[in-house]
Amino acid sequence: MGGKILEYEAKTIREQGELYQLIRMVRRKMDKGKSPEQIAEELDEDLTLVMRICEAANACYPGEGCERIYTLLRGKNIHGL
Repeated sequence: MGGKILEYEAKTIREQGELYQLIRMVRRKMDKGKSPEQIAEELDEDLTLVMRICEAANACYPGEGCERIYTLLRGKNIHGL
């Protein structure tokens, strides 16, 4: 039983890390003035997900980190988070 819990926690941590990385990449491209459509194309990611990340990033104060964006996305239940 403990092994399954650890596997689940490892999977959750990995998925969280992947989303944090995507948020960082999207923010960098936003800072360069790219549109959600351009970002999704360049990163080969789902446009809806990129648009939601952009919306969450725009709702944050300048200087707020990926954690705040991640929290906003979790509130919208993105990717089952």
